[in-house]
Amino acid sequence: MPAKIMMTDLERVEPGRPEAQRIAVMREFGKLELEHARIPQAGDDEIRVKIKWVGICGSDIETFRGTRKPEFMSMPTRLGHEVAGVIDQTKNVLITGQGLSGLVLIDYEKL
Repeated sequence: MPAKIMMTDLERVEPGRPEAQRIAVMREFGKLELEHARIPQAGDDEIRVKIKWVGICGSDIETFRGTRKPEFMSMPTRLGHEVAGVIDQTKNVLITGQGLSGLVLIDYEKL
């Protein structure tokens, strides 16, 4: 997987397929469309996180409303960059928490 997944990196698939994930796509201000894309596989030295929750921030809301210039994105785009989930696939990675940035590891089975 690339470090940053762009809309052009997402392969569209038919809904209901086991490899399909739902994505909300904004093609124009104020309008979201539900589409389906293939779930990517973890590459060498990568982890894949099964997203359970997605948050939106103030800049997402302003961009959706069209009151903020989306200098950090181009259309079409996906909003929501604050995520939480479960690591569901690794490739050549030992999950210890060492060397991981931007992740907080919690053993949810022990909660």
